[in-house]
Formats: sequence, C-alpha cells, structure tokens
Amino acid sequence: MNLFDQIEKHFISNNFSERDRKNVKWTVSSSDGDLLYIDGEGYTKEKDNEFTEFPVSQMVDSIYSRMRNIPYNNHQIITAISKYLTIVQFGAYEVIEDAVGIEFEGGSVRNRGFCSSKKIYGALRSDFFNLINQNKLNSSNRLEIRDTIFCARHVKTSYVFENFIDVFAEEIIPTIAALAIEGLVIVVNPMRIEILGES
Repeated sequence: MNLFDQIEKHFISNNFSERDRKNVKWTVSSSDGDLLYIDGEGYTKEKDNEFTEFPVSQMVDSIYSRMRNIPYNNHQIITAISKYLTIVQFGAYEVIEDAVGIEFEGGSVRNRGFCSSKKIYGALRSDFFNLINQNKLNSSNRLEIRDTIFCARHVKTSYVFENFIDVFAEEIIPTIAALAIEGLVIVVNPMRIEILGES
C-alpha cells in the first residue's frame, strides 16, 4: 500500500470529515517498525546521532496540525504529508517533474520551496498572457518559466486562488517541510503570500 493510501485509510478509519479533523498523535516508522528521524541526509533510525534534527512524526504533525484548520480538503492534506515523506527519501527534483525553486513572502513570513513549472502555468489566470506584450511571448504564446514567475510575482492578481491552493498543498508545503529551513515551522496559508519569485 502506498503512502497516500495508508494515510487516507487512517483518515477514513477515524471518520475525519472536512470540518472535523481531530488532533492526532503521529508515528512514522520504517517497514521494520523503527521510528524515523531527520538528519542532514534524510531519514535515520538514530535518535541520538549528533546530526539528528527531529522525529519525522513531528514534521508530519506540523503539516497536519496547521493545514487542518485552514480550508484545505482531506485529499490536499493527505497529498502534502505523503509527498513530504517521499521528497525526504528521494529529493524534490526526483519527485516533482520539472521542479523549479521558488521563494515567497507575505505577512512577515519568508520561505522557499519547489514546485512544478507545469503547475505554475496551470494556476495562472486564463488571461494572464493576454496582459503581456505579445512580442515577448514564445512560440507557445507564453513566457519561459523564469520570466513567467517574475511577471506573476504578485500572487493575488496573477493566479486563480483555488489553483494556487492546489500548488501550495501538493508541492510548496511538502518541499518547505523537506527543506526545513525554519525547522518545524512551516508556512501553510497561501492567503498570506503576497510575492512569489524564483529561488
């Protein structure tokens, strides 16, 4: 059973509705039952290694606890957790097709992560490229991804919010958690993001 299915089974067995997501005590273990921790290389079973940063379950709890009180659906929360666990193992560039590094700020928060170029294009307003000087567009009638991110840096005017939430839940949150630049503190509220740029 894959990670998404395992977590979804947990949600179903605990009757988590979209409105009632209970507090959960998470445990993340290897196939042989050992608890897993994060160190500079990814997963480790060594709790007291000098490079051990925190139990994996603490980051999973951070993702879940913060997303459950914001209007994400269960599918988005499960996706964020399962992608985080996969990215820690394999890396963002292996898990996210055409990954691009991004940074964002808003509400006194600044952080960075990764997301797919394809998802960035898909989250833009349908008329976004109509607002760009047509001489600047490529043969696909759009800008290259770096130029797109730069021109679409003002999130609230450039993206369809529902689509941006999907990108945030499916890729940005899991990669923020995997990078753990701010430790267990992660940004999960896309409504606070004002500027999105390339990292």
